[in-house]
Amino acid sequence: MKKNVLKGIMGACIITGLIIVQVSPTFADVKDYVTENNHVLIGGVTGRHYYITKATESKYVAPINNAINDWKSATGNLVSFTRTYDTYEVEAQATIRAKSYPNYPYNDANGYTEFYNKKIDIDKVQPNYCDWQYTEVHLNTYRIQNYSSDLIKGVVAHEMGHTFGLDDNNSNPGTIMCQTGSGRNVTQPQSGDVAGINYLYK
Repeated sequence: MKKNVLKGIMGACIITGLIIVQVSPTFADVKDYVTENNHVLIGGVTGRHYYITKATESKYVAPINNAINDWKSATGNLVSFTRTYDTYEVEAQATIRAKSYPNYPYNDANGYTEFYNKKIDIDKVQPNYCDWQYTEVHLNTYRIQNYSSDLIKGVVAHEMGHTFGLDDNNSNPGTIMCQTGSGRNVTQPQSGDVAGINYLYK
């Protein structure tokens, strides 16, 4: 695992709040992947668990499961998350919920991911500054309710990429980590996304 040691910024680890940014890339900036300053999910991405909230509509469950299976297939089982139905029995590293978020700042986002580290007093963290223990993935039904199952799957796969440590890669529409608003044209992880996972966890 390749990680940078960031000195003097531990205090920034407890910054709360989420920033959603749209980037306008130039052709010269095209990249295979972008990381969260090499920060990762503590414990890795193999043999982990995810939980779908009971309030999530059934139409979203299959795309969620398919997106996570796509990551497993694309990475040759390096990413392997099993669904748990009871978070009291098995602690999930990702909780996924589909809910309407019609108000600013989330009304323009198909989804967003929040990061947490229970070892820190204020446990909501910024992934650019430290590792995390689990995430909450929010799918915004306000925007995606009329999407096809395949497009919903793409939204889930993108947000799960954040759970694994990949940042938005708006320079490359041929990666799952490109945002929809920047022209993403795929609905499952591509070679560039897999290269990012291999860089972080192999």
